[in-house]
Amino acid sequence: MMLMTPAALMLALFNFAGCSGSGKGSSEDRGPVDYSLSGRWLSRPDITKETDVFYLYPTLYNRSETEPDYAANDNREMLEAAELIYDGQASVFQESSNVFAPYYRQASLEHEAEVYRETGSLDDAFKGLPLQDAEAALDYYFENLNEGRPFILAGHSQGAAILKELLKTYFRDHPEYYQRMVAAYIVGYSVTQKDLDDSPHLRFASGETDTGGYHKLEYRGPAKCGKQCGKHGGSSGQHCHKSPELAAGRYLCPGL
Repeated sequence: MMLMTPAALMLALFNFAGCSGSGKGSSEDRGPVDYSLSGRWLSRPDITKETDVFYLYPTLYNRSETEPDYAANDNREMLEAAELIYDGQASVFQESSNVFAPYYRQASLEHEAEVYRETGSLDDAFKGLPLQDAEAALDYYFENLNEGRPFILAGHSQGAAILKELLKTYFRDHPEYYQRMVAAYIVGYSVTQKDLDDSPHLRFASGETDTGGYHKLEYRGPAKCGKQCGKHGGSSGQHCHKSPELAAGRYLCPGL
């Protein structure tokens, strides 16, 4: 099976920035999503390859003052932006893999910022509906769509944060799935030594051909956070935060 080279993956992942206008729809319905419905999937392909990719898109929902913290599944702007970001990111895997991508009720950029100001971390913003939906999508995927094939996890920004949590909990509880994982690409979100210490079943990959580990891309360097985010498509520095969980000189840019 073929893995993406770091250069090709970097080009695709930063081709688009994850941002969108405010949308219609409410997340008042907090019940489970039925992922047996084809309309709940951004991509649910016919099987033509020997390897799968399970992809989660980045933050695409900008909340207005009257809208909820989490987007609804029928939020039009999020759905339309997800198609664009899929073309710029996940389509890079299509030559070699069957790419599965569920829609999920994600946190707004504004809610991410609120949670970060209150806690110093973004993690809690993603542990409600976003994680609930991703777990339900994985359940359906493994029980009905995967058919025992090896798979890659790939996500960016909020999608990467959710995948990190899934690796720590969902795959800990499902070793029969985890043993088939080729790699996890966690892009635009921090994976710390503490994360690995708390989850000894996880590890960083030792190189681009290593299987079963994290492959992580980070923003590095002495530049200010606003310049780092702007370089990769952010509109300004106001949505960038220097994370205390990252070593000095490493910057986390939520919402990209």
